[in-house]
Amino acid sequence: MEKFDCRAFMASVRREAGERVVPVSPRALLELLRLDGVDFLLAAYRTLLRREADPSGLRAYEARARSLPGRLRILLSLLLSPERLNAPLPLQRLLARLRGRR
Repeated sequence: MEKFDCRAFMASVRREAGERVVPVSPRALLELLRLDGVDFLLAAYRTLLRREADPSGLRAYEARARSLPGRLRILLSLLLSPERLNAPLPLQRLLARLRGRR
């Protein structure tokens, strides 16, 4: 029996649902970093994980979202989370390249 490929399965679900992959440009990431607090968190979850932020995520990250270093850490946490499979494909590719350079 073959191992279940979650990434391939979710890609087929997104295709069937008609979801269009919208690349995240560097400009969009800069705009995201200009936000702070809850506005940043809501936008980061929508942009990177393609979902709304849950209350526990908001509480956990709210204090850090007030500073630029904190926002950068949050972005990395979201990008390195298991949910990154939902991240836009260009970001997934970038992360894969970065992991290869360790």
